[in-house]
Amino acid sequence: MKEDEVALLKARIAELEHRVKISQQTLRQYALIKRKHKEALDFLNSQKRFTASIIESSSHAVIAINHQKRVVLFNGAAERIFGYTKKEMLNKDTLHLIIPPKYYKDHVRAVDHFLKTGESIGIIGGRVELEGQRRDGTLFPVRIGFGVGENNGKRVIIANIEDITKERRQSQMMQQHNKLAAMGEMIGAIAHQWRQPLNTLATAVQNLELDYAEGLLCDEQYVKEFIQKNKQIIKFMSKTIDDFRSFVRIDTEKESFDVMEATQDVVNMLSAQLNHHGIKVSVRGESFLFKGYRSEFQQVIMNLLSNAKDALLQADVVEPTVTVTISKGKIEVCDNGGGIDESVLPRIFEPYFTTKKEQGTGLGLYMSKMFIEEHMGGTLEALNRGDNACFVIHLRVKDKVHV
Repeated sequence: MKEDEVALLKARIAELEHRVKISQQTLRQYALIKRKHKEALDFLNSQKRFTASIIESSSHAVIAINHQKRVVLFNGAAERIFGYTKKEMLNKDTLHLIIPPKYYKDHVRAVDHFLKTGESIGIIGGRVELEGQRRDGTLFPVRIGFGVGENNGKRVIIANIEDITKERRQSQMMQQHNKLAAMGEMIGAIAHQWRQPLNTLATAVQNLELDYAEGLLCDEQYVKEFIQKNKQIIKFMSKTIDDFRSFVRIDTEKESFDVMEATQDVVNMLSAQLNHHGIKVSVRGESFLFKGYRSEFQQVIMNLLSNAKDALLQADVVEPTVTVTISKGKIEVCDNGGGIDESVLPRIFEPYFTTKKEQGTGLGLYMSKMFIEEHMGGTLEALNRGDNACFVIHLRVKDKVHV
């Protein structure tokens, strides 16, 4: 073999060796990539299993629907809460089974709008309290949080649903407890309110015999004045009872009411009791209309006035005063009892927290805050202004209130 042929063969062998080396490196890289890919898949699968286990172990119902409005997720809690199985619900348009008819049209409208435009009408990312429907047709209160996910490259709407039946029942029991305590306060106020007019009526009746003996009952003008005077007393007492009945009634629907008038009615009911302790109450400002629960609002005002009275008596203020200032969307109740101890100020709205020892239930301010914030969409806060303790209510007021 010639030298040039040998050199060419060696060159080819070297080239083959280089190619083999590159192939070996490529195989090693492929094996590494394959191993990394497997690790990534294993990790994703473990994450999916972990996420699925979290969803399945949740005490809240988790339900998702896809772009075709079919249920693609229905966890174990959803089965327990609504009474339907996964087999019955999954991969079908079955939400009408668990959404009460009164909400279903709004649900369809909101879902259609979101799936077409990607825009929420206000529910995505928020929480609402509505009602759900069980398999047997019974309705129950739920709290729902809405979110958005992705399944096979398509949007899905996810609902996290909490059955709040027990929470509502406990809340109702606490409301009833607080209502009974408030009724006790109000009955005490009525007793004070009635004491003087009853004494006046008793005196008038006792004087009838003397008036008859003196011949005054024959005087038509005297008799008319006597009747008119006592009718006014009876009318006053009757109005007190009407105000009390309005206060203790359970509001089921919101109504438009005059905030100044509702506040003044409570002050009038408590006036005799407050006057007895030398406490001056002034209501000032400009009224406004608000659509909400009148009796609950009045219960809040009564709680704040009652707390102010107790604070003033405990502080033994020389000239105790309570000032109620009303402006559009805002009500302030302030007393000059020295303010609220800064150490307890952060806790005064906690349930069962009280500074009145055995005399307090610890529910008054807690329920007041719940009425204002959860039932009426406003805020209630407490603060000190010098020696004045102030409770400030903010209500969201529209320019026009439709009854």
